[in-house]
Amino acid sequence: MIEKFKSFNINSINIEDLKNINLFWEKELNKNIKKLEKWLFKFNKTNVGFEITNDHSLNNYEKLFKEIDNYKNFFNQKYKLIITDLKLLKKFEKMIRDYCQILGLIRFIETMCNYFVLSNKLDIAKPSFFAIDLANKEILNVFEHYKNEIKTIFKTDEYLKIIWDDYIIPKSSVVAIEKNIVLTINYAKKLAKKKKITNNEYLKITVSTIETYNFLLSYKKLISIFISYLY
Repeated sequence: MIEKFKSFNINSINIEDLKNINLFWEKELNKNIKKLEKWLFKFNKTNVGFEITNDHSLNNYEKLFKEIDNYKNFFNQKYKLIITDLKLLKKFEKMIRDYCQILGLIRFIETMCNYFVLSNKLDIAKPSFFAIDLANKEILNVFEHYKNEIKTIFKTDEYLKIIWDDYIIPKSSVVAIEKNIVLTINYAKKLAKKKKITNNEYLKITVSTIETYNFLLSYKKLISIFISYLY
């Protein structure tokens, strides 16, 4: 899943659009970057080759986002080992959560920028509904990728279909699929205990769940705040 959470190639037009609003996500961004740097020094004792600039200002977002994307190269060095063992995964789960949450934050900024680009071109009667629609499409797209990964293990499973279809797409708020993801991993855990799926299969489902849940946790929290400012 994590390879699908690509960083955003922000441009000068996007940056000018963002200058017109309150940058309410800055504290969250700074906090998340500090978390990444802690992991870097914990493993590498140095940040050489994976530096993240100290300048987190809006005008420096293009450089910052590229460096966060480059961080994935450091992350993958450790990640390939972590996801082969359940004990290691539990030990370093927070590292995966931290990186996925900052990628969710960047995807939120991308959605917000897309909103401004489109709102400058289109006659939008209800901005909040338009932003909700953009956000819901993004969330459901990520959920679809998650389901496709799980399907490689389960192929066809009627109970999973019931779990995955049990949500509504509201008009006035962002879609909630957290419960669907939690029920998926709970179901997989029961099957693993009964030896109906292998430990490796359960591990793969667990990793996909951690990645998806935390990416969307960050994304939904911030996009909901942005939508609350619209009428």
